[in-house]
Amino acid sequence: MEGKDEKSSWLTSVVLGASKIVGEEQLKKRAGLEMMQTYRFFDLYGVKQDGKISPLVQTSTYRIYLTVSKKDQIEGLMKITTDPKYNIVLEQETGLLKMLRQKAETFDKNAAAAGQQTPNYGAFFPRFVNDFMADDRKAILLGFDACIETYKQLQPLSLLTQSDRIDLQSSVWVLGKLLKTLDFIHRQGFAVGNVSADNILLETDLHGVFVLDFSSASTRFKSNEIAQAAQIVWNAAGGTETSNPPFDEGVMSKESYEKYVAFLSKILAGGEANLIHKELYTLSDEIWPRVPIEGGGTKRPFHEFCVYPREIEICEENKEVL
Repeated sequence: MEGKDEKSSWLTSVVLGASKIVGEEQLKKRAGLEMMQTYRFFDLYGVKQDGKISPLVQTSTYRIYLTVSKKDQIEGLMKITTDPKYNIVLEQETGLLKMLRQKAETFDKNAAAAGQQTPNYGAFFPRFVNDFMADDRKAILLGFDACIETYKQLQPLSLLTQSDRIDLQSSVWVLGKLLKTLDFIHRQGFAVGNVSADNILLETDLHGVFVLDFSSASTRFKSNEIAQAAQIVWNAAGGTETSNPPFDEGVMSKESYEKYVAFLSKILAGGEANLIHKELYTLSDEIWPRVPIEGGGTKRPFHEFCVYPREIEICEENKEVL
């Protein structure tokens, strides 16, 4: 798809995850939003900046607002083009989201029928709800999959790591979920097209990863996106062009750290998402062994999401840096 010539710029760490709200005042209080206007059956919300209400996301191609339906208070997103010449961009994105939804539902149903764990692929991308024309401009309404109703918040990775870095064990689940997402999209014959820290939203409490914008999706450069994912995680963990991510002594041994850094360095060159995903979790199980669960079997121990100031190079898991 074409028409997107810049990264999405998030203006606030707006709360997006809950599928319903309980009232306008609570929404504004928790999300820092202000009502912009009423449009048809929806109230539009944006972020107040310099005395004006601006969209949540603003690019030369489109704008995104939070919407709340008047009838049932369902929360979602409205994406509208900045100019009619970009209508084709959202039309193509609409077709892609519909296809992804159908594929996701098929995968989930087949897994359930086979008695397997449901992969919940629907949580990887926004759900197309409706579309319409607004003053000759294309608008689409996006909702959230039912399986992420328990998400408390979705924040862009770029905001979470503006001044902080994520610890190395947290970086494993971020990369793992991102690779799983890319593998699903790539198997449908598409690349996301915008694999950036701005376009990756995290639900930190539940280890959720969510890609928002598919307006740049194409059928090219899929392998490049694996390297981009690794680069994003490398940077999020405090790595730079000239230095490795800091060693988190309270999270892993020095030997494990060296293995993980070597693994990240290897996939910076690209590769196949599914194979790398499996290799990542094999390495993860070696560094942080699985624990037994009641009734038999094992599971990966849950690791609370941690961030630390980038200037602090050694940190202890789940403890404040004084």
